Amino acid sequence: RSSSSWSRVCLCDLSAAPQETHAGYDAAVELMLEHIGGGAVMVATHNKQSLIGASRKAAALRISASHPR
Repeated sequence: RSSSSWSRVCLCDLSAAPQETHAGYDAAVELMLEHIGGGAVMVATHNKQSLIGASRKAAALRISASHPR
């Protein structure tokens, strides 16, 4: 993955607008899912749209919704 992929992940401070925080979180989750390999991940957020997006991305990448661990 190129360094430009990593630059799209925003670590926003507390003064960031909520939309910036959501966008940064979603980009970080997407990047993590793209590089998970054979491991497991838990996505935890109160934002329903972020959960839906993560679920769709995982399905598109054929990542199982269940893991034996």
